[in-house]
Amino acid sequence: MTGLRDQFGRTIEYLRISVTDRCNFRCSYCMPLEGLPWLPKSDILSYEEIADVVGQLAPLGLRRVRITGGEPTIRPQELADAGLVRVNMSSDSLRPERIASISRRTLHFNPIAAAAAAQAAGLAPIKLNVVVMRGINDDEVLDYARLTLERPWHVRFIELMPVGEMATLSADHVVPSDEVLRRIAG
Repeated sequence: MTGLRDQFGRTIEYLRISVTDRCNFRCSYCMPLEGLPWLPKSDILSYEEIADVVGQLAPLGLRRVRITGGEPTIRPQELADAGLVRVNMSSDSLRPERIASISRRTLHFNPIAAAAAAQAAGLAPIKLNVVVMRGINDDEVLDYARLTLERPWHVRFIELMPVGEMATLSADHVVPSDEVLRRIAG
């Protein structure tokens, strides 16, 4: 076989594996406050099954694997020692009280400390994903942009998509990406 190809003949070199559907946050744009019914453990790939899938696909041209979730760090062992080389983190605020409000959990998450720890572990690039919401965290756009000047981190501003049960956030909360860019260029 000459490698993996999709139905359009494009080479497949990238695999994304969701290791869990669980997340310890209840972000208002993502999940209901009461959470969701979690998949039974028997429906989630074991570490051995993940290694088997990757091992079978690697000789066919697989070059990158992305471990995702839910929140992948809920399952231990997905760290630099296991071959992790970079990290994407969700960080909708740099302020602890605002993080607790958006995530509807008080988990004492400090995105700067977490990103710095990932950087110290040799992971690069560090990517911070920020869902920008008008009247909630849009006043931090410049703070996040400034981080990219102070540290070798990438910040990705994500436009809110108010859908489904998360309709408590409406189109009024959307900050279009062109507005984010204008603010930064300001």
